[in-house]
Amino acid sequence: MMILAIIGCAQKLLGIVHQFQSMLKPETYRGSDIDLVFAQIIRHGQEKGEGRSIRGWCGKSKREGGVSPMKVMLVQPPSGTPFMDKIYMYEPLALEYLGAGLKEDKHEVLLLDVRLDPDFETAFRRFQPDAVGLTGYTNHLNIVKDMAIRFKEINPAVYIVVGGHHATVSPKDYNIEAIDVVVIGEGVFTLKEVLKYWTAGLDLESIPGLAIPGREMKFTEERPHPPLDALPFPDMNP
Repeated sequence: MMILAIIGCAQKLLGIVHQFQSMLKPETYRGSDIDLVFAQIIRHGQEKGEGRSIRGWCGKSKREGGVSPMKVMLVQPPSGTPFMDKIYMYEPLALEYLGAGLKEDKHEVLLLDVRLDPDFETAFRRFQPDAVGLTGYTNHLNIVKDMAIRFKEINPAVYIVVGGHHATVSPKDYNIEAIDVVVIGEGVFTLKEVLKYWTAGLDLESIPGLAIPGREMKFTEERPHPPLDALPFPDMNP
């Protein structure tokens, strides 16, 4: 337990270090030994399979009997062909459902549609989310992975969740270090559980409908699709 707590603290501190780093001019910042120390601690824990379930150890204090409120940024990526976003603009309905579910647990939610607001890095720095949810079709595959990598570069402590159509049909394509967990199928209730378990430092493998990145991707049991009436009404004013 103590080792897990130390690794979790290291991740949190590394995120703080990089937030300060991003505020400095590139020519005045050459890196520091503390980056290397914390990175080695985190990498050691992840190699032992401990780095995916301990991010909540140094997080915010949990509400009694509930979920620790978090700041969650839900991201609709641009298409691989920018021209398509000018002639075909669909509503990010899936993220609106996710946002509605998260607000039931008192999380603060920002829905960022990068098709309309392409400067996602500035939005990320301003909002400073604890977790980011990314969705996408197959044509978004590389875009989603690149965005996840960039978010982690800005703040290595941020928790990255990926879902959507491609994640459901081919989750192994998202088996990269920058992504913490992949949601398979309907994600409203899955995401609520993921954040609850993460903040509590619990093992995600007991949550149905997940693919967990690592040397070999781990899959939890299949989650049946919930009845439509069980879903919250989509939040169209995030």
